[in-house]
Amino acid sequence: MPETKEPPEWAVTERPSEGDASPEVARREMLADALTGAGYRDVYVLAREDARQVLDEHRGAILDYLRDNEVGSVSELADALDRDTGNVSRDLQVLADYGIVNMTANGRAKVPELVHELVVVEPLY
Repeated sequence: MPETKEPPEWAVTERPSEGDASPEVARREMLADALTGAGYRDVYVLAREDARQVLDEHRGAILDYLRDNEVGSVSELADALDRDTGNVSRDLQVLADYGIVNMTANGRAKVPELVHELVVVEPLY
């Protein structure tokens, strides 16, 4: 049976009640709710500050590839992107730490997959 990576300690696994949420969290929840209401089944809103740290050219290419293709391992993904397996693995770990990708064990291989149907970055206003 495949193993699922546990979220990091600091990851929020439950939505806070409206009264407990900071204005930033409430704004992201409102956006996620609006997109869900527009027909998207699974929406993840990434904070702007996190997006600056997480989304770069290489990680964006990983996300684009995983959106359009199924891969059987990190090395298969690295080959498809013409990148070093170690670098792709480190980029996937960052994406996994932020809850954007999941790494499932399949024997000795780790299989990367997107967690959410839609990932958006919190707007400026």
